[in-house]
Amino acid sequence: MKGLKNLLLEEQFRLERIIEETKERLKQAPEGRLRLSKSHNHMQHYCCTEENKSGYYISKENIALARRLAQKSYDCKILQLSEKRVAQIKKLVKD
Repeated sequence: MKGLKNLLLEEQFRLERIIEETKERLKQAPEGRLRLSKSHNHMQHYCCTEENKSGYYISKENIALARRLAQKSYDCKILQLSEKRVAQIKKLVKD
């Protein structure tokens, strides 16, 4: 059982490092979220904010903003799942 506990603690450490890195990236992320729309077989990217729910169009010249918003969405999901997993590991190690 000592081996299993060590593996769980290593996984907890790895996840906590991922959480820290993700939080740092989220601090630098742009405001809003990405919304995709398909029109005439072409994908269109929109940046939605609290003030503008439908969002404004992101042109091809500013596609880096769309990539950063997509990364932000991914990071939020990773953060949520990692924090949940760390809580589960802490419960297991505690018992």
